[in-house]
Amino acid sequence: MKKTLVAMASVAALGAMSTAAMAQSSMTIYGNLDQQFVGASQNGKSIQTSGSNADGASYWGIKSNEDLGGGLNAFFDLRSEITLMTGKSAATSTTTGLNGNVVAAAAPASTDAANAQMNPDFWNRAAYIGVGSTSFGTLKIGRSDNLWWASQGEVNTNSSASFGFGNLTSYQNNVTSWKSLSGGANPANLGYMSTTPGSTSSAAAVNPGLLGDSNTFVGGYSYKTPSFSGFSAGYQFGNPKQSYNAGGSVNNISSYTLNYDGNGAVVRLANSTQNDNTGSKAWEVNVIGATYTMGQWKFAVAQNKLKMSGTTALANNGSTATGLGVTYSVSSALELNANYGTLQDDVVSANKATQTGLMARYKLSPRTTLVAGAGTVKNTGVSAVSPIYGGWAPTDAAVAGVANNNSAYMLGVKHTF
Repeated sequence: MKKTLVAMASVAALGAMSTAAMAQSSMTIYGNLDQQFVGASQNGKSIQTSGSNADGASYWGIKSNEDLGGGLNAFFDLRSEITLMTGKSAATSTTTGLNGNVVAAAAPASTDAANAQMNPDFWNRAAYIGVGSTSFGTLKIGRSDNLWWASQGEVNTNSSASFGFGNLTSYQNNVTSWKSLSGGANPANLGYMSTTPGSTSSAAAVNPGLLGDSNTFVGGYSYKTPSFSGFSAGYQFGNPKQSYNAGGSVNNISSYTLNYDGNGAVVRLANSTQNDNTGSKAWEVNVIGATYTMGQWKFAVAQNKLKMSGTTALANNGSTATGLGVTYSVSSALELNANYGTLQDDVVSANKATQTGLMARYKLSPRTTLVAGAGTVKNTGVSAVSPIYGGWAPTDAAVAGVANNNSAYMLGVKHTF
């Protein structure tokens, strides 16, 4: 009888330990649904449409975290963008130019089709595993936010993708939009950044699914240090090379960030560098910015510089985006924002976009928010910049040096889960 009781107690103890171990691991389904009605006008033309990412991207994901004990944890995150008006997964903003919104005149060659990954990348916004330690920091392996891109978002001059600093940096970050400032051609030799992947040469053949049409997300490795009195740092390296015939630095991407969070301040200094198909540095962005919260007020200032070199240094060698913003929390539910920014061609000073914006956000609940915004961009030179993120507005360039004002508004709802 005594042996039986001991055995039963042992089984019970093992069961309790198993239950405790299982309790240490959790998996969550989460997401953001964000849809906006957009209206815009320029030069007597107008458009009314619905923007899938005018305020913020819609997405859903699955993530898990496992407590390994001793301050260690293991985790994963899988996140897919959603276009609500079509129900499609992913979006052209984070995949390739041949994915969804471009109709080719003829069927692409098989090598181009393979490189372009004609089907949407399902987990296009995140697909990584990692381990973390309170003492040694966090390591991620897989597709995750570019550290530079994440940093510029944390010092954005408003809480939206449109009308603010983040809208201007998007014109520096994507090969199909940066030319809107300069009128230049796409940097064809930047293989994975090209809208026709694989078309430059056999040496340029890379897997654009690792990077997409911009450097917003990186397939690779990233490490972030623990926070020391509010200071932290991160480094990231992406390796899209798929052939042993290519040099070790061909088409690679790297980024780093230096951070401070404390005493009401958020400070970011970040960089992202990308190489072309020769292994030379071709595309570099640097952001420096800060926000400061004082009671109901929040102030933001930021600058981002784009520099192209080597095979991508065409007529326009770079641009500078600047932004100023102020946000006032009227109550726990209502937030008002005003901001101002410029996007300047660093080579041809006549090419310039001057943006102003107003935003209001009202929380119906902790998860549901009503969003309203309006803004305008004054385009000079050959600039054709829209105040709505993603170009959801007519963007005619200025004519004969006469500025064209591009005005827009949006109304929508945002729900997180």
